[in-house]
Amino acid sequence: MNKTSLFIMLLISGCASQWSHQTATQTDFNKDHFECATEAERNYPTSATPSRGASAYDQDYQRGEAVGNSIVRNLNVGRYYSMCMNARGYTK
Repeated sequence: MNKTSLFIMLLISGCASQWSHQTATQTDFNKDHFECATEAERNYPTSATPSRGASAYDQDYQRGEAVGNSIVRNLNVGRYYSMCMNARGYTK
């Protein structure tokens, strides 16, 4: 998981509020957090980089498309992470 994705995921999932669970320990939380974050990243892989040999215009277009895809991807990663934590009994 890259640092940018982790930052955005935590930002989307609400850093200001904390996850709580009736019976989970800190160790349980750390395990669940890691598993949900890893699963979310795996389900939404990063998009391809601009292809070599393409014209400058095409490369710019591909970069712009990649930025848009990255924003949507990171929103989806955050949502998936939240749903995963909720399914394990965590609430905010």
